[in-house]
Amino acid sequence: MLKDRNSSAIVAVSDHERAREFYTGTLGLEPSDQAMDDVLDYRTGDTRLVVYRSRNRRTGST
Repeated sequence: MLKDRNSSAIVAVSDHERAREFYTGTLGLEPSDQAMDDVLDYRTGDTRLVVYRSRNRRTGST
């Protein structure tokens, strides 16, 4: 059922710039044209990775 579907991953981060450095610099991903101030949007093949700043994010929470 899901094996033939596109998927998305959504990740909350507390440090937006550090996340940008990791996903762009370390992993080499390029932000898509959907990126906004507090939201980074990456395409990885058919998968979409969305990284957003959450001021309420606690370590270890999902």
